[in-house]
Amino acid sequence: MSELTNDQADVRALDRYKRLHLISGLVRMAIAFAGFCYVFIQSGSWLNLLILVVSLVIFILGIGSFVSRGTTQKLFTLIQQGETSVAGIAAAMNQKEESVVRDLKALVRARILPGATITEDAVLLAPSPDEVLDEMPSDDPAEKIDLNTATEQQLATLPGIGVVLAKKVVAERERQNGFDSVEQFLESMEIMPHFAVQIEELVFVDKPQKPKTPAVPISRVVDV
Repeated sequence: MSELTNDQADVRALDRYKRLHLISGLVRMAIAFAGFCYVFIQSGSWLNLLILVVSLVIFILGIGSFVSRGTTQKLFTLIQQGETSVAGIAAAMNQKEESVVRDLKALVRARILPGATITEDAVLLAPSPDEVLDEMPSDDPAEKIDLNTATEQQLATLPGIGVVLAKKVVAERERQNGFDSVEQFLESMEIMPHFAVQIEELVFVDKPQKPKTPAVPISRVVDV
């Protein structure tokens, strides 16, 4: 089993996600059970029928929470074992590829796979810090990435950025006419603190030349 770095997979986020779904499932089951008991004890009426229907819906949602919890763990295990193709994951889980893509995107939103990009074909994990440092040594400023001239491909190699966020970085850079500092870049893109520390060692900012406002000549008023 291959080891994923903390920048590629957050085990603590996975544990929180599973715990949340467990609690959610238990609470929904308890509410549904209380509804069933009420309907069983009370005499028949339209209100009982309504409570029964609502209880059944909550019961189904509770089952869904437990199923989602198991699906999340299985997805994480497959990725940890090196399976990153959507077709391969779908085959292993006996699910449709569309369903797998939807579940994978949920992992990214939950920060279980921070910086990953989900396409229709594969899971593109964020590069590990070692991979980034091998490509861009940070001890020589000349080999760091200039945030104001870097391409999308270069930006995507930064920890926690990825392909999708790299496009947003370029758009934000154009909107602001370039970044004035690394701190401004990190704040504008709302980079997570643990990624920000790593990125600061890999980038620099060559401040853009702001267009100068031409001076307006002051003409003398001549009395006639």
